[in-house]
Amino acid sequence: MDKNARVLDVESTGLSADKHRIIEISIRDLRSGNVLYASYVNPECPIPPKITEITGITDATVRHAPPWAAHVEKVREIIESSPAIIGQNPFFDQAMIDGEMRRLAQEVRESHEVPPIRWPTLICTKKTWNHYEPPPSRDLQNAFKRFVDPAGFEAAHCASADTEACRRVFLAQEAEFKLESTAWEDIDPDRKNWFGPTHHVMWRGAEDEPERRQLVLNFGKNRGVPVHEVELGFWKWIRQRQFGDHVLILAIRMIEDFSSYPLDEREAAITAWAHSWEERQAAKKVAVSQ
Repeated sequence: MDKNARVLDVESTGLSADKHRIIEISIRDLRSGNVLYASYVNPECPIPPKITEITGITDATVRHAPPWAAHVEKVREIIESSPAIIGQNPFFDQAMIDGEMRRLAQEVRESHEVPPIRWPTLICTKKTWNHYEPPPSRDLQNAFKRFVDPAGFEAAHCASADTEACRRVFLAQEAEFKLESTAWEDIDPDRKNWFGPTHHVMWRGAEDEPERRQLVLNFGKNRGVPVHEVELGFWKWIRQRQFGDHVLILAIRMIEDFSSYPLDEREAAITAWAHSWEERQAAKKVAVSQ
C-alpha cells in the first residue's frame, strides 16, 4: 500500500449535504499520525443544540473561525494528493465537503471558478470490519474497543479525536486481516461491483456477462432489490436525503423518467442508462489524468 494515505473526519450542523454546514475538519497522515490539517469552520449559521450536545462545539467555538472558503485550498491539496482517504463512513464526509464546494461555487460563480474536489479511493473502516468480521455494532467507538483498546477512546465526535481513533482502527485492521500488500481499491472486494464511488447501488451477476448483470440497491429496507422494482416513494425519500451525486442522479432519473416505463421495459432502460453513465465517468477520469 502507498504510505501517503490520509484519515479524514468532519463534524457538521446536521446530516444533509445540501442543508447543513461543516463546523470542524481534521485530516491526519495514516502512518505517522501527524495532523496535516485541523480547524474549526464557521458555518455562518447557528449550530443546533443537539449538535452541540453531541460534539461540544458551540456558536462561540466557531465564531472567529474562518469560513469554508478559507480552508478549500489546503483541504483540496491534501485530498487530491492522497492515494486513499480513510474514515468511519467517509462517504458522509465526502458528501459534506462536496456540498460545501457546490455552495461556494454558486457564491463566487461570477468572479471565480471553483472546481469540485477530485476524490481518490475511499476506505471505510466500518465496511472493512463488516467484510472480514461481521460485527455486533459498527460505530467507531466499538471498532476502537475491538481493534485497539477495550476501554475505548475519549472525546468521540470531535474531528481530531475521531481521525486519530479511525487511524489506529485501520492500522489494526490492516495488520489483523493481512491487508498490508493489498491495493487500496481492492480492500473492499465488492468495490468492483459498485455503481459509482459508493456501495449504495451495485451490479449483481457475472462480470463476464455484462448484458445480464442487474442493478440493485445495497442499503436500507430495499437492500438486494433490483432498482427497477423499487417503489417510487423510496426514490423520493432518497432525493431528500444525504447521498452521493450518483445515487441522487439515479433517483431523479427514476422519478422523472423511468417510472413511466412499463415494468418489463424499465430494467433494460435503466441498465442502458447506467452503462452509459459509467462510460462517461470513466472518460472524465481519463481526461483529468491527462
